[in-house]
Amino acid sequence: ENAFLCIAITFGILLVFITPPFQTPDEPAHFYRAYQISELKILSEKQDNKVGGDLPESLSVTAGKTMGAVTWNPDNKVNLGEIFSTVGIPLNPKNKIFTEFPAMARYSPASYIPQSIGIAIGRLLKLSPLVLMYIGRIFNLSAWIFLVYLAVKITPVSKWLFFLLALTPMSMFISASLSADVSTNALSFLFIAICLHYAFEENKILKPSGIFVLFLLSVLLSLTKLIYFLIPLIFLIIPIRKIGTAKKYYTVFILLILLSLMAITGWYLLVKNSIVPLKPDIFVEQQISFVLHNPLKFFEVVIKSLSSKRYIDHFIGRL
Repeated sequence: ENAFLCIAITFGILLVFITPPFQTPDEPAHFYRAYQISELKILSEKQDNKVGGDLPESLSVTAGKTMGAVTWNPDNKVNLGEIFSTVGIPLNPKNKIFTEFPAMARYSPASYIPQSIGIAIGRLLKLSPLVLMYIGRIFNLSAWIFLVYLAVKITPVSKWLFFLLALTPMSMFISASLSADVSTNALSFLFIAICLHYAFEENKILKPSGIFVLFLLSVLLSLTKLIYFLIPLIFLIIPIRKIGTAKKYYTVFILLILLSLMAITGWYLLVKNSIVPLKPDIFVEQQISFVLHNPLKFFEVVIKSLSSKRYIDHFIGRL
């Protein structure tokens, strides 16, 4: 955990500033959503068939001027002069326009707690949008380092595996950004580490305080990304004797899953009216129908996808 701390802080801070503004996946949209939450606006807004929110115009102006033509064009570079020229753009928080970010509008505030706290502090200090972006990155990175440090420290097994996975280039690259995935990844590491802690530490008994922590992490994890409600299934590696009776053990497990599903359902009901198709030619209902009626074909697609070199490249880091 100490080795992780030294390397994560050093290279995390380097990546915060070496990676040009808004050059991690979907970072402009993450910035808009985090800013919206920093104003304590939990739900996004819908105008006509567009989803987003009323945000300072300076946010999108800053993103537009600093992004350049780098995305999908790795040979292009961002001009430092253009970045520095936007430092002086004032926030002008009252000069607002409707800004779209339909994909990130679906994300719950649980995904943006660190970033939005940093941005809120920056707003109080009346800092420019570009500086707000960097502060958001630093707060996100700091939360990730703290939670993963705890995970590596807590787990009694595979400490160096945790260390390796957390410090892969792609993991570090994302963690030094405004991405909502940072919270998802950090909470996953910590939840798994705590389950391993109670599963393999002989003298550790799962007390009510430990159960509460697992409940809290499970709910937060499910809210950051819906499919991650499956992560709490790892609870089953903890022996029954660590809790007491089988009845108590399975009651805790069922409550763990139910609370996660309730959190997911509650958030979906809150945002369902503001969900719009991200692409006009993609239909979720038809995708589900295809999977149900063609399970073997779907399984073939999954195998081909996981065995593709592209996944391996991105796992290590195609930044």
